[in-house]
Amino acid sequence: MSFVLSAVLVNLPLAFSPGPANLLCVGVAASKGFRRTLPFIGGLQVLPLVYSVLVAMGASAVLSRLEQLSDMIKLLGSLYMMWLAFRMWRAPRTPAQNEAEASPAVASGFWQGVAAQAANPKNILIVVTLYSVFAEQSQSLGAGLALAVIITLCNLASHLCWSLGASTLRASPRLARYQNRLSGGLLVVAVALLWL
Repeated sequence: MSFVLSAVLVNLPLAFSPGPANLLCVGVAASKGFRRTLPFIGGLQVLPLVYSVLVAMGASAVLSRLEQLSDMIKLLGSLYMMWLAFRMWRAPRTPAQNEAEASPAVASGFWQGVAAQAANPKNILIVVTLYSVFAEQSQSLGAGLALAVIITLCNLASHLCWSLGASTLRASPRLARYQNRLSGGLLVVAVALLWL
């Protein structure tokens, strides 16, 4: 039980930090509303779970040796996030009155969520970091898989909270008018922080 509590307490700040996936949740929710963000959020959960299970099964030793692959993922992810920031920046400034009028500028489907996580280098780094922190406890497959579930559930909670917050702000026309631009700008900042 202490392992589970420790893992949750270490993972929550990482999951709730303003990274690319959380900022994309804000952008999608600001553009389309909370309910239409749910398929995107579902897609965001697939790869953290897959990566966590792979690391639990011993892939961390392989990943640590493939630094060039990590750099390539980081570069491709940064380019993808800049493209998404550009689309958010160009999204209409007036909020949709209902979900039928929602902006098509920000894709919100399940597969777009999977693609967003595939291009998110922070995701892989967090998984490897958490398994490094809990290396001793997660040596058994059961504990390693428990950590995979904890990582996924913390990510899910974070994405739901960020989306709900953005959807709540969307109700204010004054704030919603600039929310896509703010989200796009924050995504550019997140890309810059990945390279520092």
